[in-house]
Amino acid sequence: MNKQRSSSNVPFRATIARRVLLYVILTSIVLAVVTIVIHRQHVKHQYFDMLEEHLQVIEDGLLPVLAIEAYDASFDELHMILRSVTQVPGVQFVELYSNIPEHHLQMSAGDPQLHYDEIRTWDLPASDDSDEVLNNGYLKGRVSHQYIYDKLDEESGRMLLIAVHQILILSLVYFAIFHMSVTRHLSTLARHLSQIRLGNLDTRVSWTKRAPAKQRPDELDIIANGIDELCQYLYKEISQREDAIQEVEASRAFYQQIVEDQAEFIVRCDRDSQITYVNHALCRYIGMDRQQLMNVILLDYFVESDMPKIQQIFEQISVENSVVQHDLWFSHPTRGKRLIHWTTRGYFDEQGQLSFLQSTGTDITEHAQTLEDLHLRNSAVQSAPHGIAITQCAEQDFAVVYVNPGFEKMTGYASEEIVGRNMRFLHRHDKDQPGLVALRDAITNGYQVEVTLRNYRKDGTQYWVELVVTPIRNAQDQVTHFVSIQTDVTERIQANERQQLMVHELDHRVKNVLATVMALAEQSLRGADDLKSFQLVFTGRVQALARSHEALAQEKWSGIDMQDLVELVMGHQLIEWSDRIHIHGPKVRLVPRLSSPLSMTLHELLTNAMKYGALKDNCGKLDLSWDISGPADQQNLQVTWKEFCPVCPGCCDGTHIPGVGMKLIEGLISYELNGKVKHHFTDAGLVCHMTVPNHKNFSQS
Repeated sequence: MNKQRSSSNVPFRATIARRVLLYVILTSIVLAVVTIVIHRQHVKHQYFDMLEEHLQVIEDGLLPVLAIEAYDASFDELHMILRSVTQVPGVQFVELYSNIPEHHLQMSAGDPQLHYDEIRTWDLPASDDSDEVLNNGYLKGRVSHQYIYDKLDEESGRMLLIAVHQILILSLVYFAIFHMSVTRHLSTLARHLSQIRLGNLDTRVSWTKRAPAKQRPDELDIIANGIDELCQYLYKEISQREDAIQEVEASRAFYQQIVEDQAEFIVRCDRDSQITYVNHALCRYIGMDRQQLMNVILLDYFVESDMPKIQQIFEQISVENSVVQHDLWFSHPTRGKRLIHWTTRGYFDEQGQLSFLQSTGTDITEHAQTLEDLHLRNSAVQSAPHGIAITQCAEQDFAVVYVNPGFEKMTGYASEEIVGRNMRFLHRHDKDQPGLVALRDAITNGYQVEVTLRNYRKDGTQYWVELVVTPIRNAQDQVTHFVSIQTDVTERIQANERQQLMVHELDHRVKNVLATVMALAEQSLRGADDLKSFQLVFTGRVQALARSHEALAQEKWSGIDMQDLVELVMGHQLIEWSDRIHIHGPKVRLVPRLSSPLSMTLHELLTNAMKYGALKDNCGKLDLSWDISGPADQQNLQVTWKEFCPVCPGCCDGTHIPGVGMKLIEGLISYELNGKVKHHFTDAGLVCHMTVPNHKNFSQS
């Protein structure tokens, strides 16, 4: 067909034929209209002329006959004549009125119901034998112009029919030529348009004319070229749109599949909470297919107690705040109440009205229970009185990652000061502990261990802890952390030490007391002049020894303060002579072994001052002071005894020879306490300096 189109010059010849024939048809129509109008006017004049001739015949021929018959009163003849008048073309109704004396009459012929126009009135003529001119009556003739116009229309119809026949013949010829020159090509175009409708836009409908190049293009050529250009544009546009639609469809299918493959629940509902979409995850979760869930009211699946909360969520959603997160209890058909975490987004139309809601949900029932359990365990750990710490594995140098408040209270360090550090800093310089060796071996080999260690608080005080370290393993059985639980056992350790000390001290002191009593008795007896003086001296010394033992017993043999020991030894003298006896020094806790020897030493010095020194008379004064030196594990106590006698010179000038008391003091300080004692006499009186060790590790001489 393309070959026929390309080799044919029919479009050019068809154009000339169509134009000529179209002009002929238009001219024929105009001539037919003009002919009909002219013919109508001619027929109209012809009918009116014919009517005038007929009326003249009535006047000339019938009117005298009517007058004769009227004089004769021949009704039948009159009626026949009148009917003959109505047969005249154009006259449909006549009326006769006779005024002849004794022959009055009125007659008519024709249909009186029709509307007529009066066209002529004739007076009846007189009789031939009468010379009088009388008013004998008249004859009226009436005609309906519609009759004439109907005749005109009838004639015009004939002419119009003839013209229509001519135009129809010309039109048939035109359509025959048009079919030959145009319809075939329009059919081709129609078939091509059908292909376009079916989506086949890559066909061409243009043809090559054999007419000279300068010939003006035919209408069909213009139409064909326009259709070609339109098809090319449409083909390109539709191809692009089809590609875009395919991409959109592929993207939609891709994201739809993503939505369907989501483990989270996705549900969409309208403003009335009627479900319009659910994904497979929610269908599987509920155990129903999508068709069963469509158009179901979503609120029916929530518990009644959450309805106020849901109403509040609906009120919160707005154009500015379109996303709301919330946890709601969901009534599962088979599993009962389940806690679902929802993220709801509202979508609004151009008027700001809520169109629909889309929610994404996750079942967090087990997660919430786990969080509640973790919260309970965390509260238990936080509230535990023991110190609990968690450290990382060896790759991070066992850095602390968590400590509870009990650990902070026990150590005095805040959490920020501990996290990130190795807990070895709590040992400070005290590294030589048997428990540390066992602790390091357990950490290296990843097993649980229980040890007792000495640690040091932030303020430097020592405390004992019972430490339980347990490894924490991951799913691959690898140690990732260690948890340590520390219990402050300082009081228990100290109680054990006191108990051991008391047992040891009891054994030692029983022996010492017996030996001391024997020595006191021997020395008192050696220096006594008589039995009474022996009794007084020996009793005082034994009472001083007893008071020190009593004070130690009250302190559970854990030691005694220097201030308390001095007040215990001096007793009522310190109160009576408060203006003469001055004691001062820092607060010092004496180890248990110092109490008895130092108590007896102070008793001997006080007795000596009362008998021979500054307290012999009312003029002297006494100053007792003490101080400490050295670190805690090598601490020394320095005691200074000074007597002043400014009023009575010579009373304590050292003229008396040191007796048994001073020898006892030297023995107690030097041998019993492994200390040093120095004394001398000045013009003011005795001055005695004593230095004794005040720590648990000093050796007894």
